[in-house]
Amino acid sequence: MNRPNALIRHFLVVVSCILAGSLFVTSCKKTEDPAPVTPSLAITSFSPTSGKAGDVVTITGTGFNASTTGQTVSFGTTAATVLAATATNLVVQVPNSINGNFPIVVSQPGSTSVSSSTQFNVTTTISKPVVSISTAITANQNWTADNIYLLSNFVYVRSGVTVTIAPGTIIKGDKLSKGTLIFEPGSKIMAQGTADNPIIFTSNLAPGLRNLGDWGGLVITGKADDNAATGITDPTALPVVEGGPTTQVSAIDGQRSNTDNSGVLSYVRIEWAGVALSPNNEINGLSLYAVGSGTKIDHVQVSFANDDSFESFGGVQNMSYLIAYRGIDDDFDTDNGYSGNVQFGLSVRDLTIADQSGSKAFESDNDANNSTKLPQTSVVFSNMTLIGPSAVTTGGASMSTTANPANAAASANYVSAMHVRRNSALSVFNSIELGWPAGLLLDGTNVGTNVGTGKSVIANNIFGGNLAGSVNGVAGYNRDVLYISGSGGAGSLTPINALGPDSSAFGAAVGPVTYLKANNNRRLAGTAAFMLTNPFTASGTKPDVTPATGSPALTGADFTNAKLANAFFDKTPTFVGAVSADKNYTSEKWVNFDPQNAVYQ
Repeated sequence: MNRPNALIRHFLVVVSCILAGSLFVTSCKKTEDPAPVTPSLAITSFSPTSGKAGDVVTITGTGFNASTTGQTVSFGTTAATVLAATATNLVVQVPNSINGNFPIVVSQPGSTSVSSSTQFNVTTTISKPVVSISTAITANQNWTADNIYLLSNFVYVRSGVTVTIAPGTIIKGDKLSKGTLIFEPGSKIMAQGTADNPIIFTSNLAPGLRNLGDWGGLVITGKADDNAATGITDPTALPVVEGGPTTQVSAIDGQRSNTDNSGVLSYVRIEWAGVALSPNNEINGLSLYAVGSGTKIDHVQVSFANDDSFESFGGVQNMSYLIAYRGIDDDFDTDNGYSGNVQFGLSVRDLTIADQSGSKAFESDNDANNSTKLPQTSVVFSNMTLIGPSAVTTGGASMSTTANPANAAASANYVSAMHVRRNSALSVFNSIELGWPAGLLLDGTNVGTNVGTGKSVIANNIFGGNLAGSVNGVAGYNRDVLYISGSGGAGSLTPINALGPDSSAFGAAVGPVTYLKANNNRRLAGTAAFMLTNPFTASGTKPDVTPATGSPALTGADFTNAKLANAFFDKTPTFVGAVSADKNYTSEKWVNFDPQNAVYQ
């Protein structure tokens, strides 16, 4: 027997078996699947595509977390409540307090947020009854906050009638019929809102669709003096108000009273008014004709007016805590012998919204004919802040400008912050003016005479941040104060690029620049020098005109001039301008700088 060969054969058999078993095991082993791929976060659709606050919306997509707390969902920047969640569907509720079109945004911790390619339209339904007002009001009425009042046509409140409006009441104006509310001489509006519950006059259009001139506006007429009515004893000969074809501007001689009481307008907003009735015949946001001193007007904001924000034709009413926001023409227009007092007012302009007639913060005439009729326009303003359309960043011959709020040119229709013309004797104290093509424009020899003789006083103000250029050979000159001698500028649009900074023809004074310095007015080259917190903001964003620490506006107020002796004036401020850090009414709840997106229901 050959044992070595037998052992070899046995060894080979064992090796063969091992190899065969190995091959069998290898051939029988299951192939491992690749690691699962997590779908990326994406929104593919949502349904429905519109709805009101509280409605349920289903969002379809990929990469969602199956937990209701695994991601956040928002409509624009407003968070929504997630009711249910799977990897491919989210069920959410439309949030409150928004209206308009918004992308839906889904965000997960540690993941990039995704937005829907189309926008969800948040709509509203009016939950209150709508009361239509379309004919003359001939008996006393009470308007309450549990209704919405819709004005159609010219709604006249006849003499002897009082309309009382409760806090929180919403009044809307119809666009097609040019809805307007007109209080005739002898009638009263009793609109006493509150800081938390203002009364609101606004457009009837939905958020996102509103525009300047969506309705007429609010017109109040009284029985105080108005130089357009001077010498008239025949009632049929009285002139009528702009846009109110049957409403007379005042009473006839012998029936006027400067203490007349047209009621109360307090904690009120007026938005999107100023419908154009015909060329150069628009209704203002708030029009006041011959309103007497018995009338209370305070805490009123006029936004996006299609003509002037506030205009006073005659009368002696006092007003305080006013805001004129992004109107198209003038912010505070005073005419026909208005001789009231105004304290604490803010005006903020838009970069491009300006009127072809020439837009200003103050426009003041004695009358359209430059006459010497009495009473003479002699309104007294104090503690006003007038923010123009442009911000000037540096001074001197190398003057450069940046526009408000973008780096683009402001409308060429802007003229100046203050345009005193046609024999007006307007006075301004303790106020701020910045960011306009020109600051104070004294237009005509009669205006220069009013200033030179003390009828008109411009004192303790800060001017500056206005545009510059070569004016009568003066390079880099800031147009802070300008004077036109003779009969004045050409109509409303004064050619400011042809004016000189000073003139020996300036009444009894050497010239306007010398006059301003003599009356403790200050001039600053750039807007930054005012050190206001944030005066230039985009539309819909709250401007902050509070003087910051170290601002020159924190000091310099003075109330010793006899024109400020009236008990109406608060003489405690040491600051100039409309507000200070501890006295800032523009931040109160009744104010709204974004009426485009406000939900009124």
